[in-house]
Amino acid sequence: MATFPELIMLGTNRDGRRQDMRGVIVRIDPDGKFGFIQSEDGREFFFHLTGLSGVEFDQLAVGSEVDFSIAEKHVGDEPGENPRAVHVQLGQASVPVVANEPLPPEKL
Repeated sequence: MATFPELIMLGTNRDGRRQDMRGVIVRIDPDGKFGFIQSEDGREFFFHLTGLSGVEFDQLAVGSEVDFSIAEKHVGDEPGENPRAVHVQLGQASVPVVANEPLPPEKL
């Protein structure tokens, strides 16, 4: 697994372990290999394919439930941009898709 020393992790508990968040993918750019997640509390987070864990980019779709952690800074991020989601993985109830195909309504 790759490490990203330039990331500063947020959302950790007192023991320094990651505190995972849950959200839903709201936008995907298959050409750019990035997208956006809306968390349960309504905040929006940017993610890139390099921040995925245990899932391939083309297995994600708008509507997919995901678990993730937050990184405050990343090389190349501009001030005012959405915070970055890292360690993005499919939620327990989510099913992988093929080629970023949208999920049918009964799967949302």
